[in-house]
Amino acid sequence: MKNMFLIGDSISLYYHKYLKEILNGKVYYFRKGNEDEIKSALNTPNNPYGANGGDSELVVSYMENMVENGKKYDLLLVNCGLHDIRVDRENLKRQISEEKYKQNLEKIVKLALKITNKLIWINTTHVNNKIHNSREYGYLRFNEDVIKYNEIANEIMNKSNIEIIDLYKFTKSIEGDDMYKDHVHFKDNISKKQAEYIYDNIKKYI
Repeated sequence: MKNMFLIGDSISLYYHKYLKEILNGKVYYFRKGNEDEIKSALNTPNNPYGANGGDSELVVSYMENMVENGKKYDLLLVNCGLHDIRVDRENLKRQISEEKYKQNLEKIVKLALKITNKLIWINTTHVNNKIHNSREYGYLRFNEDVIKYNEIANEIMNKSNIEIIDLYKFTKSIEGDDMYKDHVHFKDNISKKQAEYIYDNIKKYI
């Protein structure tokens, strides 16, 4: 069987168990973080450590480590963006600027060439501004930034002929008032559909 590796933010932590079930017996499936780290990260999904891929800066660092350790996979799925667009409530600055995000994604593409023959990019899921920013604490996020950063990713990936799984468009198509379990993460039924959608897009490679 072929093997594949997934690096993703907290959204991926929620669809992970469903994707793992679908891929069982079809491919050797690995992701950033072991099962204990995944459970720990799910308890604090807003903190980028362990199984959580975090922002593009952290993904670059993690992939550099993969290269140094000679990691090789038939298929590599990567996603980052939701942490990059976090806005500090005090200074209203985004965690990763547009230009830095572009630079980091270009590094990710170059690093991926040393890890796999097939990189697939998963873009960032949408944010409901009202639900997310009604909290009295934590980072702000705006869907306008999701769209903008996805456009940056699309441009870079298309330029390098990297396939894109449009998880933004797919998830937006099933949007409902009660799809969120909190300010930004999705309920299990939505995460399950996301896993099925991702599988539909990668099954021809495994």
